[in-house]
Amino acid sequence: MRTDAGRGRLYDALKTLQNRWNEIEIHWNDSVRREFEEKIGEPLNVLTEDALRAIDRLSQIFGTARRECTGERGLGELLS
Repeated sequence: MRTDAGRGRLYDALKTLQNRWNEIEIHWNDSVRREFEEKIGEPLNVLTEDALRAIDRLSQIFGTARRECTGERGLGELLS
């Protein structure tokens, strides 16, 4: 299973959101913005970054499983 495309789209979306937020927060500086950032923005960033780490880990697991199931040897096995 390939996770590269989905991970790339999620990463790009996060960066786009962060860039746009940086542009907006310069002009939007009131209690509503701060509440939005606290309740929506920050948790969304944390959850998205967690999801990206999980996708990276799953990619490693799938790669290991693929190599083990097809009999491919990893670099570590070739060097030993």
